[in-house]
Parts: sequence; structure tokens; C-alpha cells
Amino acid sequence: MSMKIGCFILCYHTIKKKIHQNSPQKHVFSLAFVFGLSLQTRRTDAERLLWSKLRNKQLKDKQFYRQKIICDYIVDFFCPKADLVIEVDGGQHYSSEGKERDGVRDERMSRMGLKVLRFSDYGVLKNIDGLIDVILRCL
Repeated sequence: MSMKIGCFILCYHTIKKKIHQNSPQKHVFSLAFVFGLSLQTRRTDAERLLWSKLRNKQLKDKQFYRQKIICDYIVDFFCPKADLVIEVDGGQHYSSEGKERDGVRDERMSRMGLKVLRFSDYGVLKNIDGLIDVILRCL
């Protein structure tokens, strides 16, 4: 079993145990929720940099959320007031399979009335000010 899968399973069972210990009711929660929690500790440098510019209502006093669950997906950043999703993509998103999955995902979110912005890791790290300008125009 790979280290990532092992950490995910450990995180899943730890959270499940805590939820059941601290509540008289049996909670139902999704694997996406648990996986989202595990993602929060494995952010890229690009995600950290962009989050430092989005958090605490720094852009037009709009609240952004990190690792937000929307439908069956976990998006990198979400601004509900602007119906805006921001994704920071690594290399796996540029394969034909990755592009296809992202296209299906983006189409589904568009049907929900959400605007999706995708930026590469490299673009975030090399041109953060230009990307912030793009985001500001969408808010």
C-alpha cells in the first residue's frame, strides 16, 4: 500500500472515530470530506502563495474558501459571493486524460452557474500579480 493511501485511510478512520465518540447521533460523511482534510496538509507552493493573496477578504472584501467540496469535487479555492472557482493545476492536468476530466468537471460547474478559472502552478509562482488582476476582474 502506498504512503498516500495509508495516510488517507488513517485520516478517514481517525475522523470517523472522533465523530462517533463526540456525538450521540451517527453521522454520515463523505469520503470527499475526509480526502479534503488530508489535502489541506499537502498543498503545493503555488497553492500556498495564491492562498496568501486570497484569504482574509483581501480581494474586494470577498471571502474565499480553500479545499471546498462542490458536488463530487474538491476545488482548490471558492468564492461563493462571486460564484467563482479557482483551480491551481500541476502537471497531471495537462495529459489528455487530465484535460478530459477537467473538462467534464468544469462543464458540470458551469451548469451550476459557477465560473472556473484554471492557473498552472508555474503561472502562479512566476506571475502572481497578473493572476490576481484576472481574479479581480471576475469578482
